Amino acid sequence: MKVIKSGKDNHEFGKEFTCKGYGLGPKVGGCGAVLLVKPCDVASHTDCDGDSTYWFVCPECGAKTYVSWNAFK
Repeated sequence: MKVIKSGKDNHEFGKEFTCKGYGLGPKVGGCGAVLLVKPCDVASHTDCDGDSTYWFVCPECGAKTYVSWNAFK
């Protein structure tokens, strides 16, 4: 994952997301960094009911931001 400073999002390599944090990780609320997130940067968990959640961890502040897997399609 890399922090984007300027330029367009290149969907060939990933998708642009903002670090929102949602109150998880060492920094509550996230830092607002704009990140180029690749599918391999996204972690997942499936609970015992079969529900899956997906998230990435911001390299600047360590906050976890939840995303939809469909965002990469």
